[in-house]
Amino acid sequence: MNLTFILLLVASLLVQSLAVPNVVVSVLYYTQTNYTKLLAKAIAEGAESVNNTKIYLLPISEVDMATHVLGADALFIGAPVHFGNVAATFLQWIEEDWAPYWQSGGLRGKIGGVFATGGGIAQGVEHVLASLTRTLMTYQVRPVVPDPTGSPYTSYGAFAATRTPPFNETGKLAQAFVDVGRDFGAQVAELAVSEKLQRTKVDRSL
Repeated sequence: MNLTFILLLVASLLVQSLAVPNVVVSVLYYTQTNYTKLLAKAIAEGAESVNNTKIYLLPISEVDMATHVLGADALFIGAPVHFGNVAATFLQWIEEDWAPYWQSGGLRGKIGGVFATGGGIAQGVEHVLASLTRTLMTYQVRPVVPDPTGSPYTSYGAFAATRTPPFNETGKLAQAFVDVGRDFGAQVAELAVSEKLQRTKVDRSL
């Protein structure tokens, strides 16, 4: 009797695992001093904590559009603040590599999130987050944002201050920003898994 119960339980778990599709989450970033990479890593860790996810964590120089952008269910894009704006190298990548998919709607139906790093909390970070969000919207990617009331360290995306006290520890991000990144990564990944599962159920019912 016990063996039968165990076999049924194992079979049930296998069926459930097969029913949940694998969700691809891409965390793509540009960095000069590695701080944006550290925030990207925190986001990727949060996304990876969600079951049924496959994570790509890459600098934009290593991105394959077909695999890491078109093939993703959820996209995170991140860049540092340069003189109050998105770093020019990141914008050039968008204009050159993403442009063919603007009118084709190749990214339609995906969800996404944005992240940025800057010298201080009030030194252009929100402008960059807003600009990156508009980029997603331009390509018909639906932006997801953290709960702005949940923490003084959240905004329209994940961010980190890196150059002003008390956040200027060399080569590290303050733990508060790491926590926000992980939470945001998990939030978007959970939504992507849930939505893909719902679509799969609908497809199977047709």
